[in-house]
Amino acid sequence: MVSQVATAQLNIENYRAIGYAHKINGNIDSSIINYKIILQIEPNDYDATLALARLFAAQENQKESEFYYARILDKDSADTEAWNGLGDLYLMNDKVPNAIIHYKKAIYYLPAYVPYYFSLAKAYSWDGKLDDAIETYTQILKIDSTYSEAYAGIGKMYSWKEKPYTAKKYYLKAMALDPESVEIGKEFEAVLNALKYSVTARFWKMNEAEQNYRIDAFIQKYSVQKRLSNHFDLSANVLLDNSDRDLFNTIGDTQRLYSNYWAVLRFILKNHSISAFGGYSMTDSRLSSYGLSYKGLFDFGKLKVTSVTTAEYQYFFYWNQVGGKSVEENITLSYKNHYLQGGLKYGLLDSLLIQDYYNDKYGIDFNSQISYNISLGTQVLKKPQVKIAANYSFMNFKYKSPLYYSPYERNLTGMSTSLYHKYRKWYVYVGANYNIGTEANYEQNVLEKFEKENLSVNNWGGSAELGYNLKTLTFALNWSRFYNPYYANYFVALAISGSF
Repeated sequence: MVSQVATAQLNIENYRAIGYAHKINGNIDSSIINYKIILQIEPNDYDATLALARLFAAQENQKESEFYYARILDKDSADTEAWNGLGDLYLMNDKVPNAIIHYKKAIYYLPAYVPYYFSLAKAYSWDGKLDDAIETYTQILKIDSTYSEAYAGIGKMYSWKEKPYTAKKYYLKAMALDPESVEIGKEFEAVLNALKYSVTARFWKMNEAEQNYRIDAFIQKYSVQKRLSNHFDLSANVLLDNSDRDLFNTIGDTQRLYSNYWAVLRFILKNHSISAFGGYSMTDSRLSSYGLSYKGLFDFGKLKVTSVTTAEYQYFFYWNQVGGKSVEENITLSYKNHYLQGGLKYGLLDSLLIQDYYNDKYGIDFNSQISYNISLGTQVLKKPQVKIAANYSFMNFKYKSPLYYSPYERNLTGMSTSLYHKYRKWYVYVGANYNIGTEANYEQNVLEKFEKENLSVNNWGGSAELGYNLKTLTFALNWSRFYNPYYANYFVALAISGSF
């Protein structure tokens, strides 16, 4: 006769086979039931305990998964499967520091087992500790120098550290060991593309109109950018503008042929960059731009802060030969799917004609500007990516000028929304906004005193872009429209960019 022990063992193996079959077929709940029955028969069954820990982890049930891993460690504190499993569990639940601690424990008890090092390196990379990840990959190569994945991992970390030339060296070693790897090949191709010449040509037809004029323009812009080293890249840019201005009810229609050339040299670190730029207009024989810009990314876990600071001179309205100096700060705070953006700008425009009777000023003088804006937005859908935002902005100039837009106390409040979706090689973007607001205007009454009135500057705008990626080339067709009672514009554009 078969003993009770043998019968129990036979039942355990039957339940184990059934549980495993359900697991393979994706029936996690049924698999859990069968492994739990095994523990009812034999509470110390290691394989069933480990299987339950992993199954609950697959269901993202952290509490139950931790319970079964703890049962294993209570009996054997050196069990590396449990330590590594807890690391996977915490990494999956975005508790990266805890994952690192548990992966280190697994390595401590089994220092020659390479897969645990790969898990630890992955956790370090998720935690932004790229140097620690590089050191972990290096430890793998000390154990076995034939791991192409370790060389590729070091290459990826240097790529994330904005050091593509160093990344290239490690990817070359990885490809030499495993030239057939599709994943490593794609990563290597991305690094090589970052080192190529990036060329963009953009052509757009634009119309803009105010109460006294309309401008029709055909504009071309060409840009070439090249990464020079791990820390520097350089771009050269050309803008050509062929415009016709039609003045209403007055004589003076003109044609404008304008050319502008500028270059940008950028110093790059992992989360920071500084750009120095300068430009010259051959048409007007003058500097068209110069300045410095800083961009920084600060990571506080789930809170990301981006700061862009710019000090510059821009020849921004070449129809009337208007330029100005400015200092501007823009900050974006992102938390999960939400963001808060704010900007502040102070500008000092060239000494040009002003007509400001309210301030008892008429003639040639400098003009100052201050403006700020704030937006609060959130992503409401993931696929397609849909965002909505509430926006507020303020702009004020010290003096009025007939040469450029220079409002008093302009306040705008509104909403904006956007949609972005990518499908295979195509992508589409659609955006729209509507704002209500006023700006101050001062007129003399019959007593020749200035009275303030608020003009409505309610406006709306929309844009759309359809793009197609073809290997190293991208084609994009863009349309945009803006309208308020005093100014309106629209344009259609075609952009072609590629790497060579």
